[in-house]
Amino acid sequence: MISKALSLFDPQPEAPRGITLRCAYEQYKHTSRDEPRTVEAYDNALKLWELISGNPAVQSITVDTLEEFREAFLQHPGLREDRETPLRVTTLHKVWSHLSAILNRCAPQAIGNPLGRGLIDFVPYLELPKVDDPEPRAATLEEMSAIYQSCETATWPTTNPDIAPPDWWRALTVWLFNMVSRRNDFKALAWPEIDLEKRVVLRQSGKSRKRRMKPLHPTVVTHLMLIRGDFLCHGKPLVFPMSKAPRMMYEQWYRIQLVAGIPHEDRYKFHEMRSTGLSYYYERSPGGAQEMAEHSDLKTTRRHYFAPSQHLRELVDTHPQPAAFLED
Repeated sequence: MISKALSLFDPQPEAPRGITLRCAYEQYKHTSRDEPRTVEAYDNALKLWELISGNPAVQSITVDTLEEFREAFLQHPGLREDRETPLRVTTLHKVWSHLSAILNRCAPQAIGNPLGRGLIDFVPYLELPKVDDPEPRAATLEEMSAIYQSCETATWPTTNPDIAPPDWWRALTVWLFNMVSRRNDFKALAWPEIDLEKRVVLRQSGKSRKRRMKPLHPTVVTHLMLIRGDFLCHGKPLVFPMSKAPRMMYEQWYRIQLVAGIPHEDRYKFHEMRSTGLSYYYERSPGGAQEMAEHSDLKTTRRHYFAPSQHLRELVDTHPQPAAFLED
């Protein structure tokens, strides 16, 4: 049965010798349909591979090659010149997911790999260190209030002169808490995707590529009305217009949190704002949290975005006690 299925594939091309992983990616993996974030992820993975491995030809990559790459990777500071600490195991997992996808495309055609090019006989195995998933972090409602109030001190962005930076950040804070958007999604959000009268947003997720409709909380609508306009940023009517320098966005976001009384070492990243909103959604409706997160599997929402500690504390503190337990 398998041999019959394999016979349906096109004849495998003669494997070019000396081809690098980057060349293999550009010729056999990359397509014009790839999202910019996908292209960037592959490019970063290939840069690290070229920097650390010595960039051997695909046909010469062995298990030993990959093991040497793994050990050197976990001792390397990476692409940033100002970084002193070595790359993390989680980064290795992400990089290998992209490199192995390219190698898989170089492997022979087979069931499950119909686009294999036959440049190599098989994909060499790389044993990755295990990663213990940390418990997701979530801000308390009191911290969210403090962050919201501290947005008054914001002085960036100034891309749109008609939008005061404090209004911009208050709207974004409310959006993140309620709509639990990924960073790239809120940065690309455009006004034509939002219907304030019907209180809905209809857009294609940058990660899942699925077009979804989500309801907007009245508080979100109120804050969006304050920054609504026809201003074009990078040629698009973006809801949250900003310069292309991400460093400025992070610096302002962390300064706001310092003013809110959140120490630098405890600051919340945008990803953790997503965890915050999803934790409150999950507490009331796990299925609803999954829909808001745009996850195909509820386990992903539970494992990576629900922070149970705070909600368990509230649950335990309100647990009814027998009268005798409370007697002196």
